[in-house]
Amino acid sequence: MNKRNILAMALSACMILQVATPMVYGAEPNPPMGETTEETITEVATVAVTSTPCTANENCTLALGHVGECITKEQIQPSTTAVITIDETTFPDDEFRKYVSGEFDTDKDNRLSAEEIAKATTIDLLYNQSIKNLTGIEYFTALTSLDCYDTGITALDVSKNIALAKLNCYGTGITALDVSKNIDLTSLICGDTGIKTLDVSANTALTNLDCSDTVITALDVSNNTGLTSLSCS
Repeated sequence: MNKRNILAMALSACMILQVATPMVYGAEPNPPMGETTEETITEVATVAVTSTPCTANENCTLALGHVGECITKEQIQPSTTAVITIDETTFPDDEFRKYVSGEFDTDKDNRLSAEEIAKATTIDLLYNQSIKNLTGIEYFTALTSLDCYDTGITALDVSKNIALAKLNCYGTGITALDVSKNIDLTSLICGDTGIKTLDVSANTALTNLDCSDTVITALDVSNNTGLTSLSCS
């Protein structure tokens, strides 16, 4: 049985692999948990599968070199960011797609690599009324500043942009905004929009909040003790 078959068997059965004879790793005879991957295995000896299951919350896969232990998929499979093709599917708005391509596709291969995504920390689109749709913004997981002031957007989803510290969507056509996942926000400017409600209870790092000229009728900032600037007229 080759090592790929062993991996597949363990993944499907969610069992613990018990190594009966020594395994040979690259330069380290006993790699720490979290570094055991298919690539690090250079030789697999006789392996027996036990019937000891992992607990449900461990989401177990296999435990090569760790007899009697359960480990998660994240521990045995290094997390990777898929390459994102810059096209009409990932970025349906023509103008936003052009912006992404021009600003972040540094090697001009019409794709966003993990490295390029990691370097995309600021998106500045202010006054660009030609941009109507920010679908694709979710790929920029390292984004810390988003300025879409006075653009033509009517919806905004920043739930995947959890590193955001500054968000300015003033003067847009959005009617709802969920910032419950953006706990690092220090500045939120969402005035002159159609927002009807705003929950900032999770945004305890906020120091600047502007939700003026909206239809918000009630605002609870009791959790936002660090606020130094608040405009909600």
